[in-house]
Amino acid sequence: MLGIPAVTTLNSQDNTVLVLGGRGMLGHMVVRRMGEVGELRVKWTSRQGIPESILFDASSVERTLRRVLREAGPIGLVVNCIGMLRSSIDESDENSTTEAHLINSELPHQIAKECSVVGAKFINISTDAVFKNNAGLCLEDTPVDPEGLYGLSKLRGEVLAENALNIRCSILGPDPYHGRGLIEWCDKQQKGSIIQGFLDQLWVGATTVQVADLLVSLTAGDLFDAARAEGPIHHLCPLLPISKAELLRTIVQCYKLELTVDFIESGNRITRRLDTSLHVLASIAEKYGSVDKAVKELAVYTTHEGYLKCYKENLRWRKRLSP
Repeated sequence: MLGIPAVTTLNSQDNTVLVLGGRGMLGHMVVRRMGEVGELRVKWTSRQGIPESILFDASSVERTLRRVLREAGPIGLVVNCIGMLRSSIDESDENSTTEAHLINSELPHQIAKECSVVGAKFINISTDAVFKNNAGLCLEDTPVDPEGLYGLSKLRGEVLAENALNIRCSILGPDPYHGRGLIEWCDKQQKGSIIQGFLDQLWVGATTVQVADLLVSLTAGDLFDAARAEGPIHHLCPLLPISKAELLRTIVQCYKLELTVDFIESGNRITRRLDTSLHVLASIAEKYGSVDKAVKELAVYTTHEGYLKCYKENLRWRKRLSP
Protein backbone atom coordinates (compact mmCIF):
# COMPACT_ATOMS: atom_id res chain seq x y z
CA MET A 1 0.00 0.00 0.00
CA LEU A 2 1.15 3.50 -0.78
CA GLY A 3 1.65 5.96 2.03
CA ILE A 4 -0.57 9.05 2.21
CA PRO A 5 1.10 12.47 2.52
CA ALA A 6 0.96 14.00 6.00
CA VAL A 7 -1.49 16.88 6.38
CA THR A 8 -1.56 19.68 8.91
CA THR A 9 -4.64 21.88 8.58
CA LEU A 10 -5.77 24.98 10.43
CA ASN A 11 -9.48 24.69 11.20
CA SER A 12 -12.67 22.81 10.32
CA GLN A 13 -13.24 24.84 7.16
CA ASP A 14 -9.67 24.45 5.93
CA ASN A 15 -9.75 20.68 6.31
CA THR A 16 -13.03 20.18 4.42
CA VAL A 17 -12.61 19.39 0.73
CA LEU A 18 -15.35 19.21 -1.89
CA VAL A 19 -14.54 17.03 -4.92
CA LEU A 20 -16.72 17.78 -7.92
CA GLY A 21 -17.08 14.66 -10.06
CA GLY A 22 -16.33 12.04 -7.43
CA ARG A 23 -17.09 9.03 -9.65
CA GLY A 24 -14.74 9.80 -12.54
CA MET A 25 -11.32 8.34 -13.26
CA LEU A 26 -9.53 10.98 -11.25
CA GLY A 27 -12.38 12.03 -8.97
CA HIS A 28 -12.96 8.65 -7.37
CA MET A 29 -9.24 8.34 -6.62
CA VAL A 30 -9.10 11.82 -5.09
CA VAL A 31 -12.08 10.99 -2.87
CA ARG A 32 -10.50 7.70 -1.85
CA ARG A 33 -6.99 9.00 -1.11
CA MET A 34 -8.25 12.07 0.74
CA GLY A 35 -10.64 9.86 2.67
CA GLU A 36 -7.64 7.90 3.95
CA VAL A 37 -6.29 11.05 5.59
CA GLY A 38 -7.78 11.35 9.05
CA GLU A 39 -7.36 15.13 9.21
CA LEU A 40 -9.50 15.74 6.11
CA ARG A 41 -13.27 15.78 5.73
CA VAL A 42 -14.19 14.90 2.16
CA LYS A 43 -17.47 15.71 0.43
CA TRP A 44 -18.09 14.79 -3.19
CA THR A 45 -20.65 15.12 -5.94
CA SER A 46 -22.21 12.83 -8.52
CA ARG A 47 -24.78 13.34 -11.26
CA GLN A 48 -26.77 10.36 -9.98
CA GLY A 49 -27.06 11.56 -6.39
CA ILE A 50 -25.99 8.17 -5.05
CA PRO A 51 -25.70 7.57 -1.27
CA GLU A 52 -22.94 9.57 0.46
CA SER A 53 -22.65 11.96 -2.49
CA ILE A 54 -24.16 15.37 -3.18
CA LEU A 55 -26.24 15.65 -6.34
CA PHE A 56 -24.72 18.09 -8.83
CA ASP A 57 -25.96 18.70 -12.36
CA ALA A 58 -23.39 20.65 -14.36
CA SER A 59 -26.07 21.71 -16.85
CA SER A 60 -27.54 24.16 -14.30
CA VAL A 61 -24.27 25.34 -12.87
CA GLU A 62 -24.95 28.58 -11.03
CA ARG A 63 -28.12 27.47 -9.22
CA THR A 64 -27.06 23.94 -8.31
CA LEU A 65 -23.48 24.87 -7.40
CA ARG A 66 -24.67 27.31 -4.77
CA ARG A 67 -26.92 24.60 -3.34
CA VAL A 68 -24.03 22.11 -3.32
CA LEU A 69 -21.79 24.53 -1.41
CA ARG A 70 -24.54 25.18 1.12
CA GLU A 71 -25.18 21.45 1.54
CA ALA A 72 -21.48 20.67 1.93
CA GLY A 73 -21.12 23.28 4.68
CA PRO A 74 -17.99 25.38 5.25
CA ILE A 75 -15.47 24.37 2.58
CA GLY A 76 -11.75 25.13 2.49
CA LEU A 77 -10.97 23.68 -0.94
CA VAL A 78 -12.96 22.70 -4.03
CA VAL A 79 -11.36 20.36 -6.59
CA ASN A 80 -12.91 20.19 -10.05
CA CYS A 81 -12.58 16.70 -11.53
CA ILE A 82 -15.49 17.17 -13.92
CA GLY A 83 -14.57 17.25 -17.58
CA MET A 84 -15.80 16.15 -20.98
CA LEU A 85 -13.17 13.91 -22.54
CA ARG A 86 -11.81 14.20 -26.06
CA SER A 87 -13.36 10.82 -26.91
CA SER A 88 -16.80 12.08 -25.85
CA ILE A 89 -16.80 15.20 -28.03
CA ASP A 90 -18.27 15.03 -31.52
CA GLU A 91 -17.13 18.20 -33.24
CA SER A 92 -19.73 17.71 -35.99
CA ASP A 93 -22.58 17.70 -33.47
CA GLU A 94 -23.77 21.06 -32.15
CA ASN A 95 -25.19 19.59 -28.93
CA SER A 96 -21.88 17.87 -28.20
CA THR A 97 -19.80 20.99 -28.81
CA THR A 98 -22.17 23.07 -26.70
CA GLU A 99 -21.88 20.60 -23.85
CA ALA A 100 -18.08 20.61 -24.13
CA HIS A 101 -18.04 24.39 -23.90
CA LEU A 102 -20.39 24.35 -20.90
CA ILE A 103 -18.48 21.70 -18.95
CA ASN A 104 -14.86 22.32 -19.91
CA SER A 105 -14.91 26.10 -20.44
CA GLU A 106 -17.70 27.74 -18.44
CA LEU A 107 -17.97 25.46 -15.42
CA PRO A 108 -14.49 26.14 -13.92
CA HIS A 109 -15.09 29.91 -14.00
CA GLN A 110 -18.46 29.53 -12.30
CA ILE A 111 -16.88 27.33 -9.62
CA ALA A 112 -14.10 29.84 -8.97
CA LYS A 113 -16.66 32.63 -8.67
CA GLU A 114 -18.78 30.73 -6.15
CA CYS A 115 -15.65 29.67 -4.24
CA SER A 116 -14.61 33.30 -3.84
CA VAL A 117 -18.01 34.09 -2.33
CA VAL A 118 -17.63 31.45 0.40
CA GLY A 119 -13.87 31.96 0.89
CA ALA A 120 -12.79 28.62 -0.57
CA LYS A 121 -9.72 27.81 -2.64
CA PHE A 122 -10.15 26.16 -6.01
CA ILE A 123 -8.09 23.64 -7.98
CA ASN A 124 -8.97 23.00 -11.60
CA ILE A 125 -7.56 20.01 -13.48
CA SER A 126 -6.49 20.96 -17.00
CA THR A 127 -4.62 19.11 -19.74
CA ASP A 128 -1.45 19.00 -21.82
CA ALA A 129 -3.73 19.18 -24.89
CA VAL A 130 -3.60 22.99 -24.70
CA PHE A 131 -0.40 22.51 -26.72
CA LYS A 132 -0.02 21.14 -30.25
CA ASN A 133 0.95 17.49 -30.70
CA ASN A 134 4.33 18.50 -32.15
CA ALA A 135 5.03 21.26 -29.60
CA GLY A 136 8.10 19.59 -28.10
CA LEU A 137 9.14 20.92 -24.68
CA CYS A 138 6.27 22.79 -22.98
CA LEU A 139 6.74 24.97 -19.91
CA GLU A 140 4.06 27.02 -18.17
CA ASP A 141 4.91 30.09 -20.27
CA THR A 142 5.14 28.23 -23.59
CA PRO A 143 2.58 29.70 -26.04
CA VAL A 144 -0.54 27.53 -26.15
CA ASP A 145 -1.93 26.28 -29.44
CA PRO A 146 -4.53 23.53 -28.98
CA GLU A 147 -5.56 21.17 -31.76
CA GLY A 148 -9.26 20.45 -31.75
CA LEU A 149 -12.17 21.42 -29.55
CA TYR A 150 -11.12 19.39 -26.51
CA GLY A 151 -7.85 21.26 -25.97
CA LEU A 152 -9.46 24.60 -26.81
CA SER A 153 -12.35 24.05 -24.40
CA LYS A 154 -9.99 23.08 -21.58
CA LEU A 155 -7.78 26.09 -22.30
CA ARG A 156 -10.77 28.42 -22.08
CA GLY A 157 -11.63 26.81 -18.74
CA GLU A 158 -8.33 27.73 -17.10
CA VAL A 159 -9.04 30.22 -14.32
CA LEU A 160 -6.74 33.11 -13.47
CA ALA A 161 -8.57 34.19 -10.30
CA GLU A 162 -6.47 34.68 -7.16
CA ASN A 163 -8.17 31.78 -5.36
CA ALA A 164 -7.50 29.31 -8.21
CA LEU A 165 -4.79 26.89 -9.31
CA ASN A 166 -4.87 25.12 -12.68
CA ILE A 167 -2.88 21.90 -12.93
CA ARG A 168 -2.07 20.69 -16.43
CA CYS A 169 -1.38 16.97 -16.70
CA SER A 170 -2.19 13.75 -18.54
CA ILE A 171 -3.50 11.02 -16.27
CA LEU A 172 -3.47 7.22 -16.15
CA GLY A 173 -5.65 5.18 -13.86
CA PRO A 174 -8.60 2.81 -13.62
CA ASP A 175 -12.08 4.19 -14.31
CA PRO A 176 -14.31 1.73 -12.42
CA TYR A 177 -17.61 3.53 -12.93
CA HIS A 178 -17.33 4.31 -16.64
CA GLY A 179 -14.63 2.01 -18.02
CA ARG A 180 -13.27 4.66 -20.38
CA GLY A 181 -9.57 4.61 -19.50
CA LEU A 182 -6.56 3.08 -21.22
CA ILE A 183 -6.29 0.39 -18.55
CA GLU A 184 -9.87 -0.71 -19.21
CA TRP A 185 -9.23 -0.62 -22.96
CA CYS A 186 -6.32 -3.01 -22.51
CA ASP A 187 -8.36 -5.25 -20.23
CA LYS A 188 -11.18 -5.49 -22.79
CA GLN A 189 -8.87 -6.94 -25.45
CA GLN A 190 -9.13 -10.64 -26.11
CA LYS A 191 -6.73 -12.73 -24.04
CA GLY A 192 -3.63 -13.63 -26.03
CA SER A 193 -4.18 -10.93 -28.66
CA ILE A 194 -1.66 -8.46 -30.07
CA ILE A 195 -2.23 -4.75 -29.55
CA GLN A 196 -0.41 -1.94 -31.33
CA GLY A 197 1.62 0.66 -29.48
CA PHE A 198 3.04 3.75 -31.13
CA LEU A 199 6.76 4.41 -30.85
CA ASP A 200 6.48 7.89 -32.36
CA GLN A 201 3.93 9.23 -29.86
CA LEU A 202 5.31 10.57 -26.59
CA TRP A 203 3.45 10.45 -23.28
CA VAL A 204 4.37 12.50 -20.22
CA GLY A 205 1.86 11.98 -17.46
CA ALA A 206 0.94 11.01 -13.93
CA THR A 207 -1.03 8.21 -12.33
CA THR A 208 -4.28 9.11 -10.65
CA VAL A 209 -2.71 8.15 -7.32
CA GLN A 210 0.10 10.65 -7.90
CA VAL A 211 -2.35 13.43 -8.77
CA ALA A 212 -4.56 12.63 -5.79
CA ASP A 213 -1.61 12.63 -3.41
CA LEU A 214 -0.45 15.98 -4.78
CA LEU A 215 -3.90 17.39 -4.06
CA VAL A 216 -3.75 15.98 -0.53
CA SER A 217 -0.42 17.76 -0.02
CA LEU A 218 -1.85 21.05 -1.29
CA THR A 219 -4.35 21.03 1.60
CA ALA A 220 -1.47 21.27 4.06
CA GLY A 221 -0.22 24.51 5.57
CA ASP A 222 0.47 27.26 3.06
CA LEU A 223 1.45 25.09 0.09
CA PHE A 224 -1.55 26.16 -1.97
CA ASP A 225 -0.76 29.83 -1.37
CA ALA A 226 2.91 29.26 -2.16
CA ALA A 227 2.01 27.56 -5.43
CA ARG A 228 -0.45 30.30 -6.34
CA ALA A 229 2.22 32.92 -5.65
CA GLU A 230 4.27 31.31 -8.44
CA GLY A 231 1.34 31.61 -10.85
CA PRO A 232 -2.15 30.31 -11.64
CA ILE A 233 -0.99 27.57 -14.03
CA HIS A 234 1.26 24.65 -13.12
CA HIS A 235 2.50 21.59 -14.99
CA LEU A 236 2.53 18.23 -13.23
CA CYS A 237 5.06 15.83 -14.75
CA PRO A 238 6.16 13.26 -12.17
CA LEU A 239 6.90 10.57 -14.76
CA LEU A 240 9.65 10.28 -17.33
CA PRO A 241 8.64 10.81 -20.95
CA ILE A 242 8.03 7.47 -22.68
CA SER A 243 6.45 6.32 -25.91
CA LYS A 244 2.84 5.18 -25.88
CA ALA A 245 4.13 1.77 -26.95
CA GLU A 246 6.26 1.54 -23.81
CA LEU A 247 3.33 2.77 -21.72
CA LEU A 248 1.09 0.00 -23.06
CA ARG A 249 3.74 -2.61 -22.35
CA THR A 250 4.11 -1.30 -18.79
CA ILE A 251 0.34 -1.50 -18.22
CA VAL A 252 0.22 -5.04 -19.61
CA GLN A 253 3.07 -6.16 -17.37
CA CYS A 254 1.93 -4.44 -14.17
CA TYR A 255 -1.70 -5.51 -14.50
CA LYS A 256 -0.68 -9.02 -15.60
CA LEU A 257 -2.71 -8.92 -18.79
CA GLU A 258 -2.14 -11.70 -21.33
CA LEU A 259 -1.44 -9.41 -24.25
CA THR A 260 1.48 -8.71 -26.58
CA VAL A 261 2.37 -5.16 -27.58
CA ASP A 262 3.52 -4.69 -31.18
CA PHE A 263 5.73 -1.60 -31.42
CA ILE A 264 4.91 0.35 -34.59
CA GLU A 265 5.14 3.86 -36.05
CA SER A 266 1.80 5.68 -36.27
CA GLY A 267 2.88 8.28 -38.82
CA ASN A 268 1.31 10.92 -36.56
CA ARG A 269 4.14 12.03 -34.30
CA ILE A 270 3.48 13.47 -30.86
CA THR A 271 6.48 15.27 -29.39
CA ARG A 272 4.61 17.31 -26.75
CA ARG A 273 6.47 17.05 -23.44
CA LEU A 274 5.34 18.83 -20.30
CA ASP A 275 8.04 20.29 -18.08
CA THR A 276 7.94 22.91 -15.35
CA SER A 277 9.95 25.99 -14.50
CA LEU A 278 8.17 26.36 -11.14
CA HIS A 279 9.17 24.89 -7.82
CA VAL A 280 6.33 24.24 -5.35
CA LEU A 281 4.65 21.32 -7.11
CA ALA A 282 8.04 19.88 -8.06
CA SER A 283 9.00 19.95 -4.37
CA ILE A 284 5.90 17.88 -3.54
CA ALA A 285 5.90 15.42 -6.45
CA GLU A 286 9.20 14.30 -7.97
CA LYS A 287 9.75 15.32 -11.57
CA TYR A 288 10.44 12.69 -14.23
CA GLY A 289 10.40 9.65 -11.96
CA SER A 290 10.17 5.98 -12.93
CA VAL A 291 7.10 5.03 -14.97
CA ASP A 292 7.51 1.33 -14.17
CA LYS A 293 7.59 2.03 -10.44
CA ALA A 294 4.57 4.35 -10.51
CA VAL A 295 2.39 2.06 -12.64
CA LYS A 296 3.35 -0.94 -10.52
CA GLU A 297 2.34 0.99 -7.39
CA LEU A 298 -0.91 1.98 -9.10
CA ALA A 299 -1.61 -1.66 -9.99
CA VAL A 300 -0.85 -2.86 -6.46
CA TYR A 301 -3.10 -0.20 -4.96
CA THR A 302 -5.99 -0.75 -7.36
CA THR A 303 -5.90 -4.54 -7.04
CA HIS A 304 -5.69 -4.45 -3.25
CA GLU A 305 -8.63 -6.06 -1.45
CA GLY A 306 -9.79 -2.76 0.05
CA TYR A 307 -10.03 -1.11 -3.37
CA LEU A 308 -11.56 -4.14 -5.06
CA LYS A 309 -14.23 -4.42 -2.38
CA CYS A 310 -15.40 -0.85 -3.07
CA TYR A 311 -15.61 -1.27 -6.83
CA LYS A 312 -16.19 -5.03 -7.17
CA GLU A 313 -19.29 -4.56 -9.33
CA ASN A 314 -17.36 -2.45 -11.81
CA LEU A 315 -13.81 -3.75 -12.11
CA ARG A 316 -13.69 -6.52 -14.71
CA TRP A 317 -10.21 -7.78 -13.76
CA ARG A 318 -10.81 -8.11 -9.99
CA LYS A 319 -10.92 -11.92 -9.84
CA ARG A 320 -7.70 -12.71 -11.65
CA LEU A 321 -5.77 -9.97 -9.86
CA SER A 322 -7.05 -10.34 -6.31
CA PRO A 323 -4.23 -11.04 -3.83
